Amino acid sequence: MADSLSALLTESRESISYIIREITHICKTMKSRAPGSANEREAAEYLACVLREDCGCTDVRLEPFRTYPAAFYGYFWLSAASDAITAVCFFLTPWLTILFGCLGLALFVLQFGLYKQIIDPLFPEKESVNVTAVRPCAGECRRRIFLNGHMDAAWEFPLNHRFGGVVFEIPGVMALLGVLFYLTLSVASLCGAGGWVHTAALWGLLLCLSSRKEKNSRRASGFGPERLGATRTD
Repeated sequence: MADSLSALLTESRESISYIIREITHICKTMKSRAPGSANEREAAEYLACVLREDCGCTDVRLEPFRTYPAAFYGYFWLSAASDAITAVCFFLTPWLTILFGCLGLALFVLQFGLYKQIIDPLFPEKESVNVTAVRPCAGECRRRIFLNGHMDAAWEFPLNHRFGGVVFEIPGVMALLGVLFYLTLSVASLCGAGGWVHTAALWGLLLCLSSRKEKNSRRASGFGPERLGATRTD
């Protein structure tokens, strides 16, 4: 029993060392593996070779597909622009506020919430690739196990690691509340509400400008959008 346990522990250590060694090799020699990049393709071909030669897998395949890797985070700029126009257009006509406000909400729900590829064609199209393989059973097949993972270097918000998801969620919640705020004011204005509507709209615009000023000060301190924006990890 002791010998079996010792052998199992030794095999586990060897497996862990092998995994760490392979991951380190990919991260150091195939950096910045953005979806659709040459390094991602090189990593896919390398992993296909590992699966075939080291892991005893059969039916190893490279399956290319078309994608728009910049669209997932790129839509933030379009949604943010729509939200800003929503606030400004209130002082021109409430109908434009309703139009751009609903557009911003639709982009958020469809593109980010439901993962619908609404604006993807506006961004560069690239060819990415999946690697699939099957390891045959030694005997009768009673159960199938599926393992999957990412070989690309995914985009991320680095401040999330420092402060948690709240850094990502607070701006989204504030933008949503701002759009709903101006949509409510627009409906009230169209229904004949008094001058308090424009007063409230001005206060809301002042709040947006003060938030913008605070963002600029954070940028000067090294915590601006270039830190909040998406970056790749190896």
